[in-house]
Amino acid sequence: IKTWAETKHQKRWENNPDCCKQTKMFLPTTRNNTWKKIENQSIQRVRLTTQIITGHATLRKHLFRMKIVNSPLCPKCGEENETVEHIYCICPAFMWDRQDFFGKYFLKPDELKNLKLSKLLKFAEKTKRFEYEN
Repeated sequence: IKTWAETKHQKRWENNPDCCKQTKMFLPTTRNNTWKKIENQSIQRVRLTTQIITGHATLRKHLFRMKIVNSPLCPKCGEENETVEHIYCICPAFMWDRQDFFGKYFLKPDELKNLKLSKLLKFAEKTKRFEYEN
């Protein structure tokens, strides 16, 4: 029954492309142990992990949707909407940090799923973009 349920869950996850796009960049399969990795972490690290994986973060695009800020554009580069994908993959303001943490100046979104959670969290802490600023 467990195998059947896991298979059914994975098929539903894969066959609903409009659902959870952000989360699927980091967790392409339903069989992962991410929550096991953070269950003993501080509440701040659990919050940060949740923000990164779901996109429900204190970044401009999300805050703009909630009508908290006037613009969704990245305040560091002003070129695109500030999203988790933008910060981790292409924002030119963070290319040196990406090189230090991930060994590349720019990442492709499909590379996010292969990054270690510890490095994702350290990158977020270094950039300070997940801290709310008005």
